[in-house]
Amino acid sequence: MNYFFVSYGLFFLYCAIESIFVRNTRTLGFLYDLFTCLIIVFLIINVVETREQLKKAFYGMIIGAVIFSIIIFSYYDFSFAKLAQDAASEMRIGHTLTNPNFIGIVCSYAACVAVFLIFENLDQKRYSLVLFLLASALFCGYFAFLSGSRMTYLTLFVGAMILFLIEIVPKLTLKRAVVFISMISIVLFLFFHLEAFSLSRHRMMQAFLLLNGEGTSEGSMNHRKLLLEEGLRLFSEHPFFGNGVDALREIAGYNAHNNYVEILSNNGIIGFALYYFTYLVNCLMLLKVKKKDSLYSIMLFTMISLIVNEVAQTTYYDRFSQVKLALVSCYLVLEFQKRRNKEYV
Repeated sequence: MNYFFVSYGLFFLYCAIESIFVRNTRTLGFLYDLFTCLIIVFLIINVVETREQLKKAFYGMIIGAVIFSIIIFSYYDFSFAKLAQDAASEMRIGHTLTNPNFIGIVCSYAACVAVFLIFENLDQKRYSLVLFLLASALFCGYFAFLSGSRMTYLTLFVGAMILFLIEIVPKLTLKRAVVFISMISIVLFLFFHLEAFSLSRHRMMQAFLLLNGEGTSEGSMNHRKLLLEEGLRLFSEHPFFGNGVDALREIAGYNAHNNYVEILSNNGIIGFALYYFTYLVNCLMLLKVKKKDSLYSIMLFTMISLIVNEVAQTTYYDRFSQVKLALVSCYLVLEFQKRRNKEYV
């Protein structure tokens, strides 16, 4: 049991107590989602006890994302032409199977993790693993872009920036520079020239227009704006304790698509502080880590991508997000246990 499990457990208890006083039709289902996340977190922090196990977990994520992408691809009869046809018809990949945003989040995260591990294996001259990771990154990245998820673009941008600042600049070699420039060039060329990515380019442009204050004709963006306004209105009515678990969805029919507004409107400042305590601890502890290796890069990427994506995503009862936070907490506990042991030697 580590600090993350305690923090998330306290948040769960707060939501459970709150639901006794403020009930709605979503209460039991929501608490079930939180409880399953808590169980998953408990299992991870009790299984992952070494850095090697952490690495295996991330390799497992990559393999899982590749299999996930292959399953989606199979529904298109393994035809790139059919994928492109759907995109040209402004239909997001996998829309009949699951939420395309989920496809984008999983595949973009796995693609970035694969790239971070490429450089470690490149230094150790494990070229077969480098080829596997490169193929996985390109394959998962392709499906991430086709999902049309704006969180995909944010995740990939954060990953590229951390890769450049942590893995390329401080350890600059000709081999690393060539690999980095080649990967970025391939991704940008494919994204801006392939017809299959036309819908993704359109959705990205709509997001830029909204951020610039020019407005957008896209219904989903305008709908999210209204949900944010409703969430902030609810927060203003009950700022400290909130309006009850999943209250915004109960009132507006949807969640806020923004983790910060969602928690504030439902659970108030108290719930917000309980949930984001872990984020604060993780960020402060990451700043104190001295060994800047591939695992550190992955953990830093995980935290920053979560913080950025939560502007457009609700994650506090999302199992995949809680798995990532659990792995970050395992890494930090291991790092500071190692430092403490050295101090006593």
